[in-house]
Amino acid sequence: MKGRIEVINISQIVNYFENPRHAIGGNEKDTLKKLFDAVGVQYMLNLAADVYENGFLGCQQITLVYSEVLEKYVVYEGNRRVACMKLLKNPEYFDFLDTVTRTKVKAITSEKSKYDLENLDCYITDEEEAFFIMERVHSGEDKGRGTKQWTSREKDSFKVRQNHTKSLQYLIDFYSKKFFDGFDITTVLPFTTIQRIFTNREIKKEIGLDSNDESSFTKERMDLVMATATWVKEEAEKRGEAPTRLFNKAREIEDVVLPWILAYKEGAVSTENPSRKDGEDSATTNPTDNDNKDGKSKKGHTDKGDSGGGIDDGNPGNQDKKKGGSEERSVKILLLKNVSIEEGTELYLKRDDIISVPADRVQIIKCTQMEIRDGDIFKDNNVPGQYVIEYLYESKRERLNLTVNRKNTQRLKENGLFKASNQYIGDIDLGSINEIVHQLYELNYQKHYLLYIISFRAIIENMAKEYIIQNGLSLSGQFKQNVANMATHLLNRITITSNDPQNQQKNEIHTLFKGFTSLKNFLNSVEVKFTSGNYDSLLHSMTHNPSIVSYSLAIEIANEMIVPLHMLIHLIDEKM
Repeated sequence: MKGRIEVINISQIVNYFENPRHAIGGNEKDTLKKLFDAVGVQYMLNLAADVYENGFLGCQQITLVYSEVLEKYVVYEGNRRVACMKLLKNPEYFDFLDTVTRTKVKAITSEKSKYDLENLDCYITDEEEAFFIMERVHSGEDKGRGTKQWTSREKDSFKVRQNHTKSLQYLIDFYSKKFFDGFDITTVLPFTTIQRIFTNREIKKEIGLDSNDESSFTKERMDLVMATATWVKEEAEKRGEAPTRLFNKAREIEDVVLPWILAYKEGAVSTENPSRKDGEDSATTNPTDNDNKDGKSKKGHTDKGDSGGGIDDGNPGNQDKKKGGSEERSVKILLLKNVSIEEGTELYLKRDDIISVPADRVQIIKCTQMEIRDGDIFKDNNVPGQYVIEYLYESKRERLNLTVNRKNTQRLKENGLFKASNQYIGDIDLGSINEIVHQLYELNYQKHYLLYIISFRAIIENMAKEYIIQNGLSLSGQFKQNVANMATHLLNRITITSNDPQNQQKNEIHTLFKGFTSLKNFLNSVEVKFTSGNYDSLLHSMTHNPSIVSYSLAIEIANEMIVPLHMLIHLIDEKM
């Protein structure tokens, strides 16, 4: 059936009782309650405020099917938006929401909206086409048939076009292509890693880059950027780590990358410039040598024809090539040849820091015996040892060497409090965590143990309260109940359901926590510790009767509870 666009009054529309987002509703109000629980009250409030201010997207009408039984239209696509319309129109009907939430809704509607929130442009069709629309909209990229999510680079490009302000990472990407014959710097490092390394205050100062002054992006400075990116990649490969995990803190970047840049500028180190085509001089050296106008470097070599010198006089595309070197660089499937993980960790084998080509066009082939889930996830039950995985892309094959190491608990003690976790293997971003953590971060535990001990409970209590309030849950008068409720709610949010529209985002989060089983076990253990164990009493005692406790216990609280809980909340907010 080919549908039609009609204007339908909100009073003639009911939400879909069998919405895949939640369990089947018993009636209209029960359906709305289940929808709010599944999506999250705060997220529904955010959507309601956005709709009230901006209306519906002109390209996305509500999809309705008329029910002869109900004598009303049923929402098949657009249930959240319709629920928000009803909430804005009559917040008192939503008596399953607390008073604070309903008061927030009234605040949203305190000023008149520019849009008609009762008469909606809807697409009327039959159930068959409605199901097709639902599947297409909520099945992710679906090998090109569905909506393709933007990469970090694409998001940044959009912000430039939207706000007319260019970020430093955008300019690095742009001038890499300009100066190096269209070379894609993200084949060296992922876009997010480029952002992290080169937006560091000391790094951009030393290189001399200023996003507010495009004239600072000279050929010489971009040579230095390219050399630094290449060295970071090589260093990651030497250490057997992904570039996204290496140098993920400002202090590390300044302590390790900055000295390398200084040495490079002095001519003490060099690296291969990956933007050079086959047959071109490829050793990248101190870019300041290019300032020598007589064609000689400080060491006396000429700019051209010196196979070991590698000083260019401009765009590498304009350089004379050696014989046989005119072919373009072949596409590489893998950004890494070697990857190491810890036992008990799941690994998504098509992460954007592992492969450089579209994930949906790559086939994974097992070369050694191993457990793989869904064709591209290395399972957490694989035993420590060496594994070889072959990647097939078009007619090209490349192999990844994967090492599963035994757990190293000593590593956490060496890294310090709040700086690592056995539960979580991604980059630790503490930007939005409680300010107390920032003040404790660089303090030595043995010298300042009392500050740590009296702070642990406050950090966890504040985290639980903020989460519960933001997600519209009922705040308990008991600290332990709030933490347990937060853990339960988090588990529900990251559990993948049948036809889950957020399947991809949840899988990405699971991978960072060593797989769903590990994440589930962690959240269950948090709930048990606070409901059946003595964790509440322990933290209470530490706060009100402070005395030194073992460093291993401090590590357990900071690194194995606070850090993973914070990162899980942060990732859910970011990805879902």
